[in-house]
Amino acid sequence: MRPTTLRPLLAILLLSACASDPKPPRDFDELPPTEAEAGQKAREQARPRPDQPEAALAHTRRGPGHRAGPQGPPGAAMAAGGPVAAVTACNTQAPGVGDAVLEGTGVRVGRSSLRLRNPRNAEAPDWVRSWLTEQGERPAEGVTGIEAIEDLEGGKVARVLIPIAMEPQCLTCHGAKEGIAPEVAARIAELYPEDQATGYETGALRGALWAEYALPAPAPAGG
Repeated sequence: MRPTTLRPLLAILLLSACASDPKPPRDFDELPPTEAEAGQKAREQARPRPDQPEAALAHTRRGPGHRAGPQGPPGAAMAAGGPVAAVTACNTQAPGVGDAVLEGTGVRVGRSSLRLRNPRNAEAPDWVRSWLTEQGERPAEGVTGIEAIEDLEGGKVARVLIPIAMEPQCLTCHGAKEGIAPEVAARIAELYPEDQATGYETGALRGALWAEYALPAPAPAGG
């Protein structure tokens, strides 16, 4: 085909291209969310709003259960492998549970005491440390926790504190040193060389589980 005969064909192709109205490339913001992003958005939308203080307290109250009790790592490990396994789970798994709860629910959770086993638990908020100092070393009977919505400079915060009372089974790891099995004592010494959380008796106040949830800021007026 001669070059001159190509010109009409090229003109037709160019006109066709100009006449079409191709959609512009989609912006990255318009891309559908990934499964993880969609799940996170759904969790955030399910969190209590500023005008739902009772729901916020209930939402916060569920947080400590992930760290302790039968469903927490130490309780599950105790049932499956005994006290040595429970001490190990408390050291290796419990911190990660707190991170997962914060990411999934927006609730910050932890535990603390005047006599710490894990030094990381010293990072409790000031209001928790103040409560522990006020209670001191005493029997757990008659001690009340905290359930409150606080108006702080940055907004409303739901706070929950649950006292930890020494139960008979707690003596396995937190009782008098001479009463702790040698293999359990050895594992505690290995993982927690600065351990102070022994010497308790049944019924004593051992510390507290705590949780706090910052309620979302109210939507702007007219928004």
